[in-house]
Order: sequence, then C-alpha cells, then structure tokens
Amino acid sequence: GSLFYPQADRQQYLYLYGAGGEGKGAIVRLLADIFGRSFRSEDATMATNNRFWTAGLLGKRLVAFPDTNYASFLRTGLLKSLTGGDAVRMERKNQDSGSSKLTAKFMFVSNKIPDIGGESADTRRIIYCPMLPQKLKHDPQYQEKLWEEAPTIISFCKAAYRQVCPTHGLIPV
Repeated sequence: GSLFYPQADRQQYLYLYGAGGEGKGAIVRLLADIFGRSFRSEDATMATNNRFWTAGLLGKRLVAFPDTNYASFLRTGLLKSLTGGDAVRMERKNQDSGSSKLTAKFMFVSNKIPDIGGESADTRRIIYCPMLPQKLKHDPQYQEKLWEEAPTIISFCKAAYRQVCPTHGLIPV
C-alpha cells in the first residue's frame, strides 16, 4: 500500500522468498502492469558493476529484482544509500555526474533466503515475506485472474497501510 503514497518512508524494502511456484513472479508482473513506466526491473549484479546504473532509477516508484541470486546485495552500502532518502550519485554516459533524490521503493524476489546478518542497519530495512507453497494445480489463467482482482487487492493494501502507518513512518514488521 505504501507504494501509492509519495510521502511514505522509503527506508524499507520488500523481500519475497519462496522455493518456486508460489506466485512471486505473478505479483511482480501485476505490479509492473499497475505502475507502467514508473516500474523498473533490475539485476542486482549490474548495480555494483555499472557506474551508470543509478541513473536508470530516476522517476521510478518501484524497482524490482526478480529471481535475484545476489542476496548479499542487501548488505551493501549502495542499497543503504538507495533506501536512505539522501541524494544518490548519478552519472549518465558522456555527461557530468551529479546526485538526485529517488522516489523508488525496492522489492527483491528470490529462491534464496536473504543474507542480511544481524546488524540493525540491515534488519530494520527488510520486510521479509516467505511465500507458502501453492497447493493448487497450475492455472494458465492465473495472471489474468490476478489482474481482475487487482482493484480489490490494491484497495485492501492501501487501507492496511493507512491503518498501520497514518503518519507514513516505517511499516511495522
């Protein structure tokens, strides 16, 4: 729900974990459809190897890392900078570098348990959501059915967010 409120605190990120087949990818695709151009799918390995990477986050509200295997990215100073609310270094090819504030919130999707250690700077940021295995048979229409339910799902999420974060602080976990 916090994704729909620009004033929402950005220090936290969502980490969906599951062995596979739980619907994690379907949730990412749903959010990509909802946010359109304000959505960006990324690869965490690119973040640490490409000095132009952060410039691609400008104007995005949700940045998802689907099927990430680079779980230790969660402990990097870069992620702390991205979620910290401060201006972040930006550089575009053939242009001077600068800094800009981001509006993005971050979502990681993985078959690996997050590698965050026990430091408060890491544990207070993660909203860890282990996904339960699906007991239902695979439905080729699942994504379409999820889209049909999207208005109800989003309304529920926004109401829950407003209830637990009326002043747009950290989401309790």
